[in-house]
Amino acid sequence: MSSLLLLLPLILTSTPVQGRAGSMPLASSAPAHLMIFVTSDCPLSNYYAPEIQEICAGYRAKGLTCTLVYEDVGLGEARMRAHLAEYRYRDIPAVIDRDRSIARRAGATVTPQVVLWDGNDRRRYRGRIDNRYEAFGKPRRVVTERNLREAIDAVLDGKPVPTPETPALGCHIVSPDFERKCP
Repeated sequence: MSSLLLLLPLILTSTPVQGRAGSMPLASSAPAHLMIFVTSDCPLSNYYAPEIQEICAGYRAKGLTCTLVYEDVGLGEARMRAHLAEYRYRDIPAVIDRDRSIARRAGATVTPQVVLWDGNDRRRYRGRIDNRYEAFGKPRRVVTERNLREAIDAVLDGKPVPTPETPALGCHIVSPDFERKCP
């Protein structure tokens, strides 16, 4: 299992967009920490913005901390701040993962994708937020599996996560040198 401690230096040296790099709340000081991998131009990431905010706000009092990890190619801080404001992200620290080292170490491959760590810095869940989408352009009428909420509840209750990994559907996280490879 991956350890959040391996990611700590990467998070602390990544470009903070909201919050300060040295003040990111991490699992070592909380019962659970959630990393949400997003891109500003991914329709699915943007669709889930209200749900992400609701989860982070709703579980904050129970000890969950959250960090948005932006995986956009060539993203600047001004554009990211505009995205945070447009989608009303408040009270959630955010970083830009310019070299994709956080995503690589956490095993994130698409956005949106979440990785949940427990208070012992162990990865307990990686995958989708819920099963709203069965395929691109094919939303379900009713969400029947709330995988992330189930995982958070289990971690905060000190129980095993029922399904520690689920497939995430979204926009692929691309290499930071993608722009250089395109003509």
